[in-house]
Amino acid sequence: MSVFDGVDRRILRALDKDARMPASSVAQHTRLARGTVQSRLDRMGEMGALREHSVRVPLDALGLPVRATVAIEVDALLFDETVTALRKLPQVIECVGISGRDDLLCIIAARDTEDVHAVSTAIQLCPGVRRSATSVILKEFIPYRVAQLMELPSANQ
Repeated sequence: MSVFDGVDRRILRALDKDARMPASSVAQHTRLARGTVQSRLDRMGEMGALREHSVRVPLDALGLPVRATVAIEVDALLFDETVTALRKLPQVIECVGISGRDDLLCIIAARDTEDVHAVSTAIQLCPGVRRSATSVILKEFIPYRVAQLMELPSANQ
């Protein structure tokens, strides 16, 4: 993935304010040609540089107001099977590989703490899971954000 240039960053800042904004509106806000905006968005999409719009849906609106982290230690020989099984659990909304004692860190969405327990149990039953530790997220102080990162100088500037 290449680094975004100044034009890309202008487009992304506009979309960060309203991800549903059509290319013509982005062009007006950024004072760029609509064709330029559309070709840049197409390129970013092909590069895998844009997240899907669904990440903007508040979990509360889906009836899943509780989130938790689940740190997982995995049997290395079954790592791929573990990730495949975790991908099948709809409540696992994110899973990343980490360094340290654990191998994976998952974020799960749940209806309530009983649901957190049920999802944690389902994770425990996935092939290759040696152990897991679940922590309920009590309060979000800083939501997922990237707009401020677009103000940082990039390596190619």
